[in-house]
Amino acid sequence: FHTRKYAPVFSNDSTLEMMLGIGVDITAQKKAEADLKTSNERFSYVSQATSDALWDWNMQTDEIFVGESYSTLFGYHFKNNIITGAECENFVHPDDREAYLEKYERILNGDSLKWSDEYRYLKADGSYTYVSDKAIIIRDENGNAIRMIGAMEDITERKNVEEQNR
Repeated sequence: FHTRKYAPVFSNDSTLEMMLGIGVDITAQKKAEADLKTSNERFSYVSQATSDALWDWNMQTDEIFVGESYSTLFGYHFKNNIITGAECENFVHPDDREAYLEKYERILNGDSLKWSDEYRYLKADGSYTYVSDKAIIIRDENGNAIRMIGAMEDITERKNVEEQNR
C-alpha cells in the first residue's frame, strides 16, 4: 500500500512549473490495522462464548474494555464497552472494597504477573453478585504494571452453598 500527496509549484506569473509528489509505503500500518481488527474480533467472539465477564485494562489511559459477556453478567452497557478503573472500583461492595484495594495495591507494587480476588460486585439492577476475578499483569521493562487482562466469574451459587454449610 502506498499513499501519495502532491503539491503544485507555480512560477511568479502563476504558471504551473511542476508538481512535487511524495509516496509513503504504509504496508506495515495496514498490516497492524488488520492484525488489531483480527485480535478485537477474537476477543469479541470469546466474550460471546463464555459466561465470564472478560476485561482488558490499559492502565496508562485508565480505560477498561469489557466484552459483551460483562454486559450479560452485570447488566451494564457502556459507550464503546469502555469504563474506567474508578468506575469498576465503585462497583465493589463497600464492605469488600478496602481489602480489594489493599490486595490490588500490593500486587501492583510487587512483581507478580498474576492477580486474583473474590468479592461482591454491584449489578445494574442494584443487587450484588459474588465474583472470582483473575487476571494477568503486563509490565513494562521497568517492572511497572501497564495492562491487566482478566475475567470475572459469577460464584454466587458456590458462596451460597458455603454459607449454608457453615
